[in-house]
Amino acid sequence: MNKKKQLVCIITVICIINVVISCGVVNQKDIEETYLFYITIKNQNEGYAIVSISVEDMENASLNWGPVYWTIDKSREGKYLVKINFQDNNRVSIIKKLETYGKLLCKNNIIGLVSRDIQFLRADNYEVIKTIPEWNIHDFTADRNRLIVDSGSIYEYDDITKTKTILKPFPNDFLDAKYCPTDETVIAYIGASNTADNMTGDIYLINNDATGNTLVLSGYNALKLCWHPDGNRIIFATGNSIYSVNKDGSNVVFVKNHNVPADIYFYLYYNLIAYIYPRNIIVTEKFSIP
Repeated sequence: MNKKKQLVCIITVICIINVVISCGVVNQKDIEETYLFYITIKNQNEGYAIVSISVEDMENASLNWGPVYWTIDKSREGKYLVKINFQDNNRVSIIKKLETYGKLLCKNNIIGLVSRDIQFLRADNYEVIKTIPEWNIHDFTADRNRLIVDSGSIYEYDDITKTKTILKPFPNDFLDAKYCPTDETVIAYIGASNTADNMTGDIYLINNDATGNTLVLSGYNALKLCWHPDGNRIIFATGNSIYSVNKDGSNVVFVKNHNVPADIYFYLYYNLIAYIYPRNIIVTEKFSIP
């Protein structure tokens, strides 16, 4: 394996606790449990995740020979948005406590926090700039006005016109879907075969008006995809490998094997893969596209 093309970085929960302490959120002796979940990639330098922190007030604990008692400090425990510095050994920094939490997306310096709805936060000051009442989101456009929503049927929601365009009727599911970065009327998705009601991991292109649904590649059982910034290539991951393919289906290129354990959620960027394992370890694998 070419080590110049791959770099694996790992950070344990101990480092996360230290950062939490340095930010004045809790004292180390008070921490009962931390639990990382959800992760997204902003660019090759940084990403974001959510950490759940359970806090117990140990100063109230009994030190007698009998049972030890403590109280839960609800004001300090909760879910926190954190930033991950991929260039500094995946160093984690606390950003803000969250009132709602869920899946994370990131694009063009905007964080999409998906829970009962989707909140868009600026990645410079982390203020909420827009909220849209849609929740099962695969991607959003750069202007944050259109979303790919997976809710039984697959549709694009336009927040300006408040309309839905059905891309695939019920019952359908997408494993992943992304707008083309150079032409956001084009969507690449991983979904069921057009000729059979089964999830095969095939890759398709479809226009946002539901026309032009065409097969790009089949037979690879793709799980995640990401557009290359040039808008001409699609990077995709299977259960153990990463590939590149031209958007017309030509020139399939093996990039590398990856180390994501089975059934672990991971996020794919065009030159980086990131995941959390088993619950408090952030792992990133960097690679180059031939």
